[in-house]
Amino acid sequence: MSSLSPLSQLLEAALFAANRPVTVDELEELDPDAGGADVRTALDQLREHYDFDGHAVEIVELAGGYQILTRPAFAAAVERAQAMQRQPRLS
Repeated sequence: MSSLSPLSQLLEAALFAANRPVTVDELEELDPDAGGADVRTALDQLREHYDFDGHAVEIVELAGGYQILTRPAFAAAVERAQAMQRQPRLS
């Protein structure tokens, strides 16, 4: 698979850093030269990249926006990891 476009890389960084779904309008604002069609194409490229390479995360369309989420197959492992971080340590 070819490398990601600069716009796909920019969107990946923004989605990774976001703690909520990000709308296409918000993503368009990241690159003044990109329109809605460009953003959707870049999102598709990013989605295909994650699918093709078998990543544990995926791009999900959710609540009117897009978000990087863990694939359902890894949900139990993520929950265990989060629980370990919450457990108080005895001193």
